[in-house]
Amino acid sequence: MQIEFWFLKYHRASREDFTGVEPFTLFDLLNTETKIKISKVLSLKSFEIPVLLLTVSEEQFIVITTERFIRIANSQVEEISYVDFDRHTGYKSLLSKNMNGTSSSIKSEGYTQDFGLQKKNGEITYWEIPTGSAGFAFWNVTKKCELIGKKLKTTSE
Repeated sequence: MQIEFWFLKYHRASREDFTGVEPFTLFDLLNTETKIKISKVLSLKSFEIPVLLLTVSEEQFIVITTERFIRIANSQVEEISYVDFDRHTGYKSLLSKNMNGTSSSIKSEGYTQDFGLQKKNGEITYWEIPTGSAGFAFWNVTKKCELIGKKLKTTSE
């Protein structure tokens, strides 16, 4: 699966290096309880497979599937299909925030920052994601997902 390949390549790792408890991890390595909890709200399409999970907080996740990005926040679901996805615009600011209101560089662990996902119609949706290594891995994989959208558009024309 291409998305998993990009994820592992970014980390310079193999599947065996992940346990499913990392902030950004392979969906199929999650414990059964977490998989069930998240799968209940995903509403997957036929043949759609959840590949990666980015944990933002206990109640906020981003799932990267074979067809779209899905943000789950307090059981609310928002999605961006790869067919509509143009590119990411990166972090909104070079400073990140934590729950205490303090801020630091987007390279620091333990913070969050708004991250832009731009659709082909020019609309930018901002989703809060972790900073540090998990956020930059998401950045890298998201950039690669642009290729999926371009391929899907080409094959559907």
